[in-house]
Amino acid sequence: MVRLPTKAQRLAMALSLLPMLLPTMAAALEYRSVNVAKATLYDAPSAQGKKTLLLGQGYPVEIIVNLGDWLKVRDAQGTLSWLSPNHWEINVPY
Repeated sequence: MVRLPTKAQRLAMALSLLPMLLPTMAAALEYRSVNVAKATLYDAPSAQGKKTLLLGQGYPVEIIVNLGDWLKVRDAQGTLSWLSPNHWEINVPY
């Protein structure tokens, strides 16, 4: 008769794999920073969208969606907005 692992054993096996997955998940994050004195964030990927926030130079944001010219970003407070074209640069990972 084949013995199947108990619920506790399955949980222990799953948790043992977690450290191997974390570096992969962390590497997938992408950050940029504002490269102009003031950058306007919008509620949509369009200059006709509603202006939601103004960020200063060097402010870091996490990239959520990259449409080429427009980036959907998450700021330090967790707010999602669109960053207008030419207002960002690649930020070297910490």
